[in-house]
Amino acid sequence: MRQLGGQTIYLSPAEVGLGERESVSDVARVLSRYVDTIVARTFSHQTLEALAGYSSVPVINALSDLEHPCQALADLFTIYEKKGELDGLTLAFVGDGNNVAHSLLLAASLAGMNFRIASP
Repeated sequence: MRQLGGQTIYLSPAEVGLGERESVSDVARVLSRYVDTIVARTFSHQTLEALAGYSSVPVINALSDLEHPCQALADLFTIYEKKGELDGLTLAFVGDGNNVAHSLLLAASLAGMNFRIASP
């Protein structure tokens, strides 16, 4: 973000208490008046959806218990850099069927890739 001329405001869980000390709706409304985009890394995907629902600015999912789309985009970009294309390639994921697997499945299918997963 800084390389593109942007600035960040980092708020730790202890500072905000998202959904605990401060309601998600209040945090979303206040942050929307300070920033152009909210990048949220939170465990609960429901909290992330609520944040996006109450916010008047875009909310980017940096990580939730359901999805990890930024990681999936970075992975696909790395594959694109090495292979020159994504359409028609097969991506194999071996590991836990977790948030990264969910996001890779969605991203790979949107990019026209075949996706294979081996998960316990």
